[in-house]
Order: sequence, then C-alpha cells, then structure tokens
Amino acid sequence: MNQPRRGILLSHVLIAIAAVTLGGLFFRYNIRDNVIPRNFGVVEQGQIYRSGRLSSAMMAKVVRENQIKLVIDLGAFAPGSPEEILAQRTAQALGVRRVRFSLEGDGTGNPQHYIDALKLVADLANRPVLVHCAAGSERTSGCIMLYRRAFEGVPFETSMAESRAHKHDPEGNPALTEYLRKNGEEIVRRVLEETGAGAGKGGAAGADAPAGTSGSPAR
Repeated sequence: MNQPRRGILLSHVLIAIAAVTLGGLFFRYNIRDNVIPRNFGVVEQGQIYRSGRLSSAMMAKVVRENQIKLVIDLGAFAPGSPEEILAQRTAQALGVRRVRFSLEGDGTGNPQHYIDALKLVADLANRPVLVHCAAGSERTSGCIMLYRRAFEGVPFETSMAESRAHKHDPEGNPALTEYLRKNGEEIVRRVLEETGAGAGKGGAAGADAPAGTSGSPAR
C-alpha cells in the first residue's frame, strides 16, 4: 500500500473512532440520562433513595414515582452555574424542597455538611428523600455509609460493599475511606446527639442495632 492510500485509510479510521466516541457521549448525556436515572438506588424502600445528578426530566420522573419531598444535593453543580440554577428551578417547579451542601468530589469536606445532611435524612417529616451528588459514587456513598453507621449500626467495612455497587472504588479513591476513618465516628456521635437517637433507638450506640438492608442499584 502506497503512502497516500495509507494516510487516507488512517484518516478514515480516526474519523470512525471519533464518530463512535462522540456518539457514545451523545447517548450518555443526551439520551441515556433522560431515560435511566444515573446510579439510582434504594436505601430504604419508600423512605430514602440515592443517585447521581439527574436531568430535569429524570428528576421529575424520580420525584413523581417515589413521591420525593426533599432533595439533598451534596455538590453536584458549581455554585451559581447554569446547571445549579436549573436544578433549583426544577425542584421549585416540582414543589419539592432542595438543600445543597458543598462537599468535595472525592467525598471529603467539612464534616458539618455531612452532619446537617444526615439530620435532614433522619427527620421523618422530610421523607421520602433523595440524596445525590454528581456521579452518586463518592459523596453520596459517604453519606449513606454514615447513615447506616449512625442509625443501623452497620460498620463502614460492611457498607463498603453497597458503595462499590454504586461505583465507588476505594482503591481509586482512598481519600473517602481515610476521611471516614478520621471523622466518621465523630460525625455519627454528633448526628445521634443532635437528633436524639442513640442507645436503645437503633443507632450506632445501640447494643442491638439492626444490620439493615443493603441498597442496590436500580436495574
């Protein structure tokens, strides 16, 4: 094969690869996210749900199908960004309360944000509640692991399996595991103290705390 023909063939191959890549991205961000809720899962049926960030159409579907009252956003969008503004307007249009916390993408950040988020989750008046971040794998996993530790007595090592099922990779992001090791028990203590839960009420301090039911991604 001569040089010009080889160059033409290579150009066609590169164009095909680019087309497939762009097609995949278009499907993911313009079609799939309006058909399938990103990284959606049930933490407690009828009470607590989790996901990644949702398009307006998908947020409406999830809110309607699960009768969501409160959306807790752990930092899916940059403050003041068009996406953040749209998310807030979508919540208002759907008639649901939305509270935003600014945690880091790896699940670390100000422990007070987790404390405040968990207090909202624990309040039965707010349920059903949806907890989400951008991917639904790091900050959301951290929040749900802390919830299960505080109110179900589930060790972080045990709830890690649920986080893995929702795409958290502790080897790829060891920061979350280290964060929970350093701050987790204090966050749990504060949450139990401030919600009035604890010994004898199913919390981490309770001697007979239930194991809980692990959530799983929606099929």
